[in-house]
Amino acid sequence: MNSQLKHRLVGATVLVALAAIILPDVLDGQKVSRKQDFAMIPLQPQLSSPEFQLEQPIEPLNVPNDSAIMAAENRTSEAEVADNVDSEQPQPVAAEPPTNPTDRQLPQFKDSGWVLQLGVFRNANNVNSLIAKLRDAGFPAFSKPKTAIQGKPTWVYVGPNLDKNKLSAMQPEVKRLTGLNGRVFPYNPQSQ
Repeated sequence: MNSQLKHRLVGATVLVALAAIILPDVLDGQKVSRKQDFAMIPLQPQLSSPEFQLEQPIEPLNVPNDSAIMAAENRTSEAEVADNVDSEQPQPVAAEPPTNPTDRQLPQFKDSGWVLQLGVFRNANNVNSLIAKLRDAGFPAFSKPKTAIQGKPTWVYVGPNLDKNKLSAMQPEVKRLTGLNGRVFPYNPQSQ
């Protein structure tokens, strides 16, 4: 190949490359830049408006101790007896605040109940059929967790009963029905 032809090809390649790099910037025109302004949010608002100011300063609450309360009750009970003799007007009765039924606490159990543990199973079908068989025979049966999951351990229980002897008396009947020896364990319903 002729050296003059080589120089022309190299020059043409350089011109095409420069045109590919520079030409898009020249033809694009003036760039539009968008600048976003941020407003500074104060950490604590200034309360200078009169609607937020208190008319009178708040006084601290004085709570009397037990002996002051007892002395005040004795004085008021003597004064009430003297007032009741003079006038027979009904005294206003303070209404009890309404109680929410969900605020009640569960009774605390001092003694635990008893359950008969039949076994631990990983087959959900076996657990469900065993519980159904026990319930059909009249035994209170349950599993922990409540719904059996295939492959996960599930404990099967008969009970609970507060009397350990009654539960032990059920043991031979349960063995005859299921073929499983059970063990009696303490049971606390609040541990569920």
